[in-house]
Amino acid sequence: MTKIINLFSEPSIGSVDWLIHCRKGSKKYADSWLDSFHSHSQYVAIKDFILRYHPGQAAELKSITGGCNIIFWLIYKDMSSAVLRMPIPDHSQFLDKLENTSIPLGPFILVEFTDHNIDLGTALITPGLKDDDRAILDPIIYINALNLFQTPLAKIGSSSACPHGNKAREINGNPLSLHWNELVRLGACPSEQLPSQEEVFTTSSSYFSTLADLHIKQLLYQSDDSITSESDCHRKFLSRILFRNFARDNTLITLPDNIGPFKALAKCKLAGVIDWEFIYAAPAEVSCSSPRWLLVEKLENWAKRLYFFLDVLQESEEQRLSFRMRESWEVLDCVCCDESFAFDMMFRERLDKIFFAPDSNWEIDREYRTKLLGEDEQAELDQFVKEKLENWVYWALIIGLLA
Repeated sequence: MTKIINLFSEPSIGSVDWLIHCRKGSKKYADSWLDSFHSHSQYVAIKDFILRYHPGQAAELKSITGGCNIIFWLIYKDMSSAVLRMPIPDHSQFLDKLENTSIPLGPFILVEFTDHNIDLGTALITPGLKDDDRAILDPIIYINALNLFQTPLAKIGSSSACPHGNKAREINGNPLSLHWNELVRLGACPSEQLPSQEEVFTTSSSYFSTLADLHIKQLLYQSDDSITSESDCHRKFLSRILFRNFARDNTLITLPDNIGPFKALAKCKLAGVIDWEFIYAAPAEVSCSSPRWLLVEKLENWAKRLYFFLDVLQESEEQRLSFRMRESWEVLDCVCCDESFAFDMMFRERLDKIFFAPDSNWEIDREYRTKLLGEDEQAELDQFVKEKLENWVYWALIIGLLA
């Protein structure tokens, strides 16, 4: 075995126990793990490991650290190349999805390199370029999304291979969502609060209702500086309970929620789309959400360019996805489902005016909104506020003592 295999085999680095350790918040350990690769002996071991399965005459080895993965890119003398890719510890919170954990290797994939000049996100935001040099989206890019939109499924959830041994797949687990992953990793929401591993959804309304419940749970478990006063706490829980009542129903499609411009590799034309790890069958409303990631800016800046994009999209499609995108933007339902860390701004500025009145004032009309709740919901609201405030007062006292 080469040294890289031994590195994978170390219980503190390659095993499930190590991943669980990192899951408990050891960012420092993850950084140490990344640093451990950057030595001459490790580079040699990595090169030899890649050559074992992708033979050739090696010329250069490069490392690239991304948001969730580290890759080692081996370039051969004939200008071909291969990539060894490994997830960074502490990013994935779905340890129950691990398979074949008895094999003494950490998770990795070895694939051929997708030749490209630049990723789409970098092309879109590179400063100093003249208008003539800026990236212009090829309509073929969104054909990928149109193809996904044409794949109806019967349930909402993640897929796995059918037990019959053929290549077919079935929806038999909860959605493998980047949003849920980040709730646990960044939002301090215990993984036990997520739907069980076996839970799938048969309607959009049940799925959106679950997402709305997660908004409430996130606020409960978030750090105590997530509220500023009793009235602020009341408003935030009230908006989440109201949103839970706005769930809708529709057909289902396949959707990766980690797709964006930095995942699209370009070489004059689209060369490939990468990072499909967070993919699941989702409500059709999600696919109908406008691709706000194209702007690589805040959501409120998207509206100015949205309708131009939709006019161009309409020329390339057959099923008129652009029409449903216009409708989705005007309702903004799925955005609030997915964007829990920006929920309050979007609900206050957009959804409240859509569901109540264009001239409504969220701050002034809070008492009226509260009366719309049933008795059980009002009791639930009071309990949420009471529990959060108890923690907030304790936290404020501690901060005051430390100040």
